[in-house]
Amino acid sequence: MSPGSGLGAFGALIIPLSITALLLKDRGVVSSFLKAGATSPQTARKPGSLSITRQYMMDGPIRRRILVATGDGRYWVDKPRLRQHRFRLFTAMGLLSAGLIALGIYLLLGS
Repeated sequence: MSPGSGLGAFGALIIPLSITALLLKDRGVVSSFLKAGATSPQTARKPGSLSITRQYMMDGPIRRRILVATGDGRYWVDKPRLRQHRFRLFTAMGLLSAGLIALGIYLLLGS
């Protein structure tokens, strides 16, 4: 088997798709707030009430403005922004996957 063919090229097709699936899965602090119904300032929840004990776990979603603070220690999920973030992530991973699939096909058939 020549370099760049076989399982190596197959991995170039599968790995980006697996990473995309993992990134789009509902996990972490945002999922906890969604499950608790914290989707507006009125339904906002305190992290401690959701067993979130470390602030750094919320830093990413806060920085991306997916989690919004109410000012009294409570947070809620901005669902339109979450959808927008997931769409951008999915689009970027889709483009990366398409490029790697094209590269894999080139390596399998082109040489």
